[in-house]
Amino acid sequence: MSTFDEHVDLNGVGVSYSFLKGINLVRPPPTIVITSKDLNVMGNMERQYWEIKMKHFNIIIFFKKGKFYELYDNDAVVASREFGLKLVVDTSSRGKMRLAGVPEQSFSEWARLFVCRGYKVGRVEQLHEDNVGVSGVSCKAKVIRRELVEILTPGTVTDFAMLSGHKAIFVLAVSPALYHLGVIDCFAVDISRRVVHWCPCGNADGIQALRDGGGLSGSYQWGKVSDKVSQMEREHQERLWTEEALQTLLALLQQLDPQEVIIPGEASDIGEYSAVSHLNSLSDFLLTWIESEDYPVERISVSASLPPERACLGVNSPARMLMEAYFRLLRKEQEQSFLDEAQLYTAHLSTLRNIEVGTDVTDGERCGRVSSDTFGRESNLLSWERRYDHGLVLDACTVRNLEIVANLQDGSETHSLYQTLNYCLTSGGKRLFRTWVLRPASDATVIRKRQEVVRFLVEDGLYKEVWLNHFTVSVTTPPISQLSPFTSEKMSSWVSQRDLVSPNTSPGGSELSLPAYKRARSDLASSYSHFVNVDFERNLSRLAEMKIDQELSVSYVDPLVHYRKNLTIIATTVRAFRELMDWCHYFDSVCRKQRPTEKIPSLLSELLQKIQAATLTVSAIEGLFDQQSVKEAGMLIPSRGTSAEYDMAVDRLTSIEAKLHDVRLKAQQELFSNAMVTFTSLGKDQFLLEVASADTPKLTPRGLVERARGAKSVKYSMEALEPLVEMHREATVSKSAALYAVLRRVAAQVCEHFPTLYNASSALSYFDCLMSLANLWNCYPRMCFPQLVTPDCRNGIDSRPNVSGDFSRAGDLGQPTVGSAFLRASDLVHPTLVPENAVPNSVALDEEAGRLLVLTGPNMAGKSTLMRTIAVNVILAQMGGLILGSAMSFSPIHRIFTRIGARDASHKGQSTLYVELSETSEILRRANGQSLCLIDELGRGTSTHDGLAIAHASLQVLKEDIDPPPLTIFSTHYHALAFEQERCGCTVSLPSRNQGLSTFSCSVGSPDKIKNVQLGYMDFAFSNISSNILKQTSSLESSCESNKHHDGSADSCHTLLAPTFLYRLVSGICSRSYGVEVAVMAGVAPHIVHLAKCKSEELARFTALHEDIDRIRSFLNQQDIPGPKCAGHDSHNSDSKQLRD
Repeated sequence: MSTFDEHVDLNGVGVSYSFLKGINLVRPPPTIVITSKDLNVMGNMERQYWEIKMKHFNIIIFFKKGKFYELYDNDAVVASREFGLKLVVDTSSRGKMRLAGVPEQSFSEWARLFVCRGYKVGRVEQLHEDNVGVSGVSCKAKVIRRELVEILTPGTVTDFAMLSGHKAIFVLAVSPALYHLGVIDCFAVDISRRVVHWCPCGNADGIQALRDGGGLSGSYQWGKVSDKVSQMEREHQERLWTEEALQTLLALLQQLDPQEVIIPGEASDIGEYSAVSHLNSLSDFLLTWIESEDYPVERISVSASLPPERACLGVNSPARMLMEAYFRLLRKEQEQSFLDEAQLYTAHLSTLRNIEVGTDVTDGERCGRVSSDTFGRESNLLSWERRYDHGLVLDACTVRNLEIVANLQDGSETHSLYQTLNYCLTSGGKRLFRTWVLRPASDATVIRKRQEVVRFLVEDGLYKEVWLNHFTVSVTTPPISQLSPFTSEKMSSWVSQRDLVSPNTSPGGSELSLPAYKRARSDLASSYSHFVNVDFERNLSRLAEMKIDQELSVSYVDPLVHYRKNLTIIATTVRAFRELMDWCHYFDSVCRKQRPTEKIPSLLSELLQKIQAATLTVSAIEGLFDQQSVKEAGMLIPSRGTSAEYDMAVDRLTSIEAKLHDVRLKAQQELFSNAMVTFTSLGKDQFLLEVASADTPKLTPRGLVERARGAKSVKYSMEALEPLVEMHREATVSKSAALYAVLRRVAAQVCEHFPTLYNASSALSYFDCLMSLANLWNCYPRMCFPQLVTPDCRNGIDSRPNVSGDFSRAGDLGQPTVGSAFLRASDLVHPTLVPENAVPNSVALDEEAGRLLVLTGPNMAGKSTLMRTIAVNVILAQMGGLILGSAMSFSPIHRIFTRIGARDASHKGQSTLYVELSETSEILRRANGQSLCLIDELGRGTSTHDGLAIAHASLQVLKEDIDPPPLTIFSTHYHALAFEQERCGCTVSLPSRNQGLSTFSCSVGSPDKIKNVQLGYMDFAFSNISSNILKQTSSLESSCESNKHHDGSADSCHTLLAPTFLYRLVSGICSRSYGVEVAVMAGVAPHIVHLAKCKSEELARFTALHEDIDRIRSFLNQQDIPGPKCAGHDSHNSDSKQLRD
């Protein structure tokens, strides 16, 4: 073996093999073709490798050889380039194959590194040498038989050594086979947690038709919308369906964040050529579209594609068939059984009007408008939430614009809303909290019940006493009597009489010195650390896998390796559940001690009951084995008589060992004159005879072979022992297999209680999310509980005690209009802003103040931040938590729309204006009285006149065509639009639409519409910029001289008023945007700013002149209104005509 020559291209693939020429290594094909001629000239093991690699060319193959895994050819190049593994070439028996290798014990770590980089990893193992000839003698093959036993991908890893972090790991199958219904069929699987979702993306009508088994016979096909509908309208509907399906798919990608996305390969067996061509073109389109959103996509060949006329959700779902084909490709056929457990996933859908989420749900209940006694008939709140709460819809644009799970700068979670608010400790809690942020509650009952629990935790200080949080703990410790026996002994060692500093005691507790309490608190944390660190969902999923003998009979791996790994999972899971039961008992006692005469919140009581319901189950599981022996010996040894297989293996092994010792004693007497002879091992050879050097004869005794000689001893192998040694090896393997079978039976018994254990872990995750919301109380200086008001509940939940909020601007709290939302809040701030520097703002969006706010102000004044602040606090409120402000009242909002920022989508052929109008179109089509719309600078991507016209028309639709109007903040730099709304508000009698109004006129037909709009701007102040900074060149001086006669000021072009932003919302209109002044702050050259200032003033004067002329014309036109003639009327008209001329 020798290293490569320094002049050889290490990254090349065509160095040794002609069949690799032309291969694209950036996107390697799944398979390649190697002719028999090329295979025949290879060495034995080289051919064995390429026969596997040619079928899985896009997979990094770890090829087992002895105690190492080796990577060959381009796989070795990738390993060297990515991780710095040494690259060598072997010309002895494998041709000129480049290779790199890693020890077998480090496979999991290296596989994890490759998978984290996005590579697929295949593991090739050596198989058992069980071939026996006719005479009974073992026939050893020239090359050890090997087989690909496992393929690991970024979305299918389950080994804890390869999993890092708490994030869900989804594989998403996307099929265009249902595109004829305006639906993209999706199927998502998280193998590590055995979670399966059906995720249809598209319009609700098409999805419901699929659930009903409509297929092509449904009435929602593009080609069969209506025979009376024109071709143009049909094409328009098709375009809307396509856009809706793609936007829903994008929302699904944001929510699941899949590690892998798979789409069908080239279809060729579903009938007509036109249908095949259409499906292939759709797959190509989806491949390009999903990749443009920065998600990895792979095409998977499906052996039997489903004809479109048979496609529907369920067993015949084309996306599910695609997922099954992918599992077969990955050698995970045993995992296909749990695909039948798939449930409909709807969190990504923007409308659920026709989709039945629960069972036996009436239309009235599905809308969330059910009577309070209906909830009383529900078994529990969690069932109510699953059935009736469709959630606050945040579409893909809103999730991106509000930076819910990723920031806009680099797309990471840093400074996102999820990262800022997430203080969960458990892995399940972190995943659930992400779901809450992406889909807050919209049902008033769910919001109210969550808020009750958070209030209970905050007011009684329980979030600091009974949970392992990141914040400063309180000085009051829970009494030892409230702790379970599991931790009371440890806690009592810290709590002593000398630690008491005050005779006053709180109910059930003692006042301790802070150092003493911190010591006790630290010990409490160490006692309950396991159930926080264990991922219950993934552990329970692995226990379910243990029931299946996966690779024990295939790969040449010691069963004890699997045994110890799985025993660790069982032991840690059971211990974590025991800690969870003890903690729940302790927490329940603390709650009842805190409020002995009051009931704890019903939701909290339900969560505790779900956890406590697993107590008997955990005790029964603990009785299956001795945990102490597991901890000490690392073995789960069954009692005699409980496992016949294990007892038989132990008896056989004991008998063989007795025979081995008999032979040893006989050799000791006959060959070494009763000198001490012991058994030893040398490498793989076991049961060698070891004798002291002084006691060995000069000649090697007959029947012995000297294997090693040292200064103190000599080692011999004995021919008579070889059959017994082989029997001992087989008996040891049988014992290990029996132990593993016992472990699987224990895992199977654990899985029998899977629902109870899973409900307990789910309740823990839910509680962790509520505790995370309670922990926000310590993070910000001003927080309160919002007041929830619903149409059927006048008295909502009050804000926190002793918190006075000024709602004078928002009007009196009252019952809102049925079917409409309202929002009144004081002193709101954004959670990602530094609390010391955040400027609070108050806002009121209701019938009294106005449901629409037209917002103006300078650039950089904080308009977009104000919008995001309002939306984020609404999300917090509807999650059931506190808001960042002094007071807030609201009714549930069902959807938040945003149109913020300016960006194009060139990879999709979409300009900035197209993106703006697409988002605006969704708002105008979907918004209603229960929506919150945030529209920022609409029309900026085109000319001023077109942009103003678009903004004007959109505002009019929101104000007049939607009844009641949605809650809207409409930010704009088109000041004429704001002045127009001001004129509308001051006009008593306004003409109707039919009278031909000009662009800047208002067309409000009734006084009720006038109060729908309020005007505001972000406040600022001024300071002068020295004229010396702006005077740069003589040309600029002459330019200003030429403009003196226009404004009468020589300093007009030399002085700028620098705005100081106050970031506070005030009533009124800001007539300028002060973009030139912001240019100075941005460091634009002074002479350029100066020139821009002069041009700005010139354009302003020109615009003002034309506005004056328009006003005069409007005034004179009013004089021509027909009416009763009077004396001098003709002369007056003559004068007016001359004035107009």
